[in-house]
Parts: sequence; structure tokens; C-alpha cells
Amino acid sequence: MIRFESEHTPVPHLVPACSGVVLELGPGAGNQLFRFDKAKVTRIVGVESNPLFAPDLQRQIRANGLEGVYDVIVPARFGEDDAAADEELARQGIVPGSVDTVLSVQVLCSVSDPQRAMREVYRLLKPGGRFIFWEHTRSEDLVTRVVQYLWNPLWTRVIGGCRLTRDTRSVIESAGEWKNIESIESDELPWSMVPRMWGVLVKPEPS
Repeated sequence: MIRFESEHTPVPHLVPACSGVVLELGPGAGNQLFRFDKAKVTRIVGVESNPLFAPDLQRQIRANGLEGVYDVIVPARFGEDDAAADEELARQGIVPGSVDTVLSVQVLCSVSDPQRAMREVYRLLKPGGRFIFWEHTRSEDLVTRVVQYLWNPLWTRVIGGCRLTRDTRSVIESAGEWKNIESIESDELPWSMVPRMWGVLVKPEPS
């Protein structure tokens, strides 16, 4: 997957754009850690709901010289249990309006309540903070969308809860007011089962 992302996606350009206090959603085994620009980030908190990833994630933290910079919350209920997630994040100093960057790479397709998760992302971002993402979304092509719905039950079981049919674009757009919502890019082709979308959205500052 790292090779695919490096050769065929904008991920290698998106992750190094993270700066300041960073909240990484679903870091998994830590595949993105080597891409962070350590000169730009002051702190990274990874929110990972699967404790089985913890050993690999800790190895990646050490291998990439991020000890003392990267902290992990495992297990976490981000976007699912507001009170519990707030408590866990607050212990790490992550409170509303405190985060400079939120990074999400192939995460929103498997979160059980993506609308709630994105509202929380928006709430935690500082005014002027950025949401950096590379995700997939439901196809705009009717025929392909029907095929997505037919495949989705099997796909969800095989690919760890990932949903082919999730309208991720709408989830992101409706999280709150974004300064540059028109900047979202995509590589959608009519026959693509997992059309990708990405961007660097900015939370407006008070006028």
C-alpha cells in the first residue's frame, strides 16, 4: 500500500503539509509516519481504535525518530462515544480549538458514525486549522453506484468495515463551514469502484 500511495496518489505531498499540533485519525500500523516533516510538526496524536496495530505503530514511532513527538490513544472511540473520546483526548491536551492539522488517510470509510466524527474534527480544529485527507467516496455514476451497493456487504466484511457506498464527500462538506470547499480534488472515473478524493480544507477564522 505504501508503494501504491507513493506512485499513484497525492498522499506523499499531503502528509508533509501537516504542521503544528497534528491529530492523525486511524494511523493503523504507522504507514504514514515516515512522511511527516519533523521540522513542521510540534506534536502528533494518533487516534487508533484497533489495539492490534499498537506494536507496529510503536515500532514506526521509534524507527522514524518521533519518540516524544508522537503519542497514541489506543483504544479510542473517536466519533462514537463523545464523552469517552473527549476525556481521552483531553488527557493528551487535545481540546476544542487546539489542533492545527487533522490528517485522515482512508479512515472515514470505516468509521461507524462519520458525521459525528467529522463534526468532532471541525470542533477540535483551531480557526485557520486544516483538515488534510485522502479518502474514497460513493460513485457519481449511477451504474457503478448500483454495483457498489451490490458488492458492499461482502466488501465490508473482507476489508475490515470499509464501506464502498459511503458518501464521504457530503460527510466532509457538511461538517462545518470550510474556507475553500471548492478545492477538493478527485480522480473519479465512471467505472471506478473506489473513486478517491483529497484536499486541504481550512476552517475559517472569525471575521
